[in-house]
Amino acid sequence: MKVESRQIKKNIQGTNAPKNRAERRSAKFWKTVKNSAKAVGRTAKSFGRVAGIGAAALVLGSSLAAKNAKADDSWKPAEGKGAGEPAPVATIYSEDEAAAALKAAAENPELEPKVREEAKEAAEELAGEGGEEGEGKSPKPKKKTPSKKPEKTGGEEEEAQTAFFSTNMGDLGKYLKLNALPIPGMMGDREGSGEGRLDQPVLVGVNALGNEAGHAVFGNFGYLNLVRLDLGAAMFTNMPMVPIGRLMLSPEFNVRYAKGKSGEGNVKGAYYGSAAFAGNLPSWIYSSHSAGLGWSQSMGENFKLRVAGIIGGALSYPAWDDIYMNFSTGLSMEIAKTVLLYGAPTCYFAADNPMRTAYVGYYEPKFQDVEVGFQVMMRRGVVGRAFADIGLVGNDYGLFNRYGFKLTKAMSIPGKLEADFWGTIGMTQWSNLFGGGMDPVIMTGINFSFGQDRFRHTYSYSYSYLRSFDTSAPVTDIPNSTHPGPYGFGRSGDPYYDGPINEAKQRMADSVSFEQFSNSYSGASTEEVLVTARFLGAFMAQVAYANDAYNSMTTGNIFDGEIKRIANADHEQMFSYLKSYLSWYQNHSGNEPLPESLRGGIAVCAGIHSLITSYLNANGINAVTASVNTPNGPHMVTIARLGGKNVLLDYGSQISTEGDFMHMYEAYGQHTGAPTFKSQIYGRDGKYVGTLDTSMERLLRGAIGIDNKEVLLRNYLGVW
Repeated sequence: MKVESRQIKKNIQGTNAPKNRAERRSAKFWKTVKNSAKAVGRTAKSFGRVAGIGAAALVLGSSLAAKNAKADDSWKPAEGKGAGEPAPVATIYSEDEAAAALKAAAENPELEPKVREEAKEAAEELAGEGGEEGEGKSPKPKKKTPSKKPEKTGGEEEEAQTAFFSTNMGDLGKYLKLNALPIPGMMGDREGSGEGRLDQPVLVGVNALGNEAGHAVFGNFGYLNLVRLDLGAAMFTNMPMVPIGRLMLSPEFNVRYAKGKSGEGNVKGAYYGSAAFAGNLPSWIYSSHSAGLGWSQSMGENFKLRVAGIIGGALSYPAWDDIYMNFSTGLSMEIAKTVLLYGAPTCYFAADNPMRTAYVGYYEPKFQDVEVGFQVMMRRGVVGRAFADIGLVGNDYGLFNRYGFKLTKAMSIPGKLEADFWGTIGMTQWSNLFGGGMDPVIMTGINFSFGQDRFRHTYSYSYSYLRSFDTSAPVTDIPNSTHPGPYGFGRSGDPYYDGPINEAKQRMADSVSFEQFSNSYSGASTEEVLVTARFLGAFMAQVAYANDAYNSMTTGNIFDGEIKRIANADHEQMFSYLKSYLSWYQNHSGNEPLPESLRGGIAVCAGIHSLITSYLNANGINAVTASVNTPNGPHMVTIARLGGKNVLLDYGSQISTEGDFMHMYEAYGQHTGAPTFKSQIYGRDGKYVGTLDTSMERLLRGAIGIDNKEVLLRNYLGVW
């Protein structure tokens, strides 16, 4: 019921003195409120805790003291925390809520004993009047309504239209009830969880995470959900400890609007920025930047639609060993505040083939996967979610399909405590490019946060296991000046290399195309094919490497014409270049200068290893071209699968390891001293297959990066 607050104030002051029992109770109640307000003024310096109770009691009392009166906005707080601020929106409450507010005042030790006693009596009297005056039970609480809007003639409320804007940097949320968008990793980062959130401005805490590649631990210091500083370290297996300091920013805007019966809508967006300084890694600064935008609309009381998208990536300096860009979009439908259905596809920016990775203008969105799921809000704060992350696994596209079930238990004491525990079980189905097979999925975590004065203490730990992690040392065959191997070009003195290499040079001279050259080895042994592949890599690195294009790429001149020239070269052009060089070398002395057509090279690492990969696949060896990291920057290599063994070809060098395909990344990282985080993979036909997150990448991203899809699901689509 609505009330005229000025009329109530006159009643308390003696004008229109109460004549019946209900009005006498109202006068007594208002006397209690008046004394409470005086106590509030004396204790306002204690962070306004008592002021909140006084203001709540005043509004609650106004809803019960009179009936059938027109709403008014004349009341404004005169003292305490709310002094000088705009009047809060008038609210209609039930008698149960009024009794609860009075009970809280009665138990508040900061109020005078007399005031607490009067509040206690008023609460008991109010609680005992159910059934009187024809009311069988307390009315249900109604929705908040702006008090300035007049009622319609027929008693039906006029449609209210309001719009709010917040930068999440002050106390506006006290009146607007906005849903904050905290920095990823903080407690309660889920769309729609603004009610009862911890709102202490200063964050302190500890965050720890781990997976099969290692662990990371950080101390957290933040302010107003806007800025956060992390100090800690990551411990990768078989690598020196990596000290890390990170600064994170997360400004956001949130516009909420309502249109009567059509429901509430919301538009919100945020920038997520992270800059981390690290030691014992190829680069010393690792940055991540993302921007998200979402829209939600309630359609009645039992349906809510959310649509959102986020785009961003990472950039490290000076080695550029962590560089990528992707985006995720998504849609969720919430039914009866219980069931939620969602879908969220993700795309990475990539080139069509390995050669084109050299030129930034050839990058475009490529489908990575789509996650779909079904979420149910159960009783007692339990949330269950079944999901499938589909990468369209096949021989020619997709890296994996992942299926799982997640169970979350959430607990909270509004304004004081938030906690949740979660666990996920499932399985990963790997592509045949990696040998197929299944791996278990096990994830678990705990988040715990509580408020104390101006401080919000947050502690969290999470662990994920997606595959086994190989710590064994790789078997390496690295040529040197004493044993040049394929770099001897058939004159090393080692018959293991010289025979196959001299045969390869003759076949190269006799073949009119790269396809004819490759098919000529159809009956050769696996060893001969591998030695020839290593010779191709060593030979091209020596005579066909495009040094001018490489220098432009590493000095920031990324649109140089030389880069675009080699990015457009195909395997036949590369093979023709090799034939021309071989012919010139056989007919000229080594002291003569090269002709102009042979001076600029024809490829860098991507094109060279794409040629090797194509040659191996043409001769029955399953191979892909994949990006890896070195201490000097990004690199591309060929990885072949031979039964239960993996062989990595890096120009003329060979590294072998047992186990699954992903073990090769750990082996190569041990060999070079530079872990590979993300790897873009090109399949048997040279086409893009997908971007693989290695175990090291998942640990690094969780420690100092931004997972765009995770932010989208949690902050915008309401997914737990």
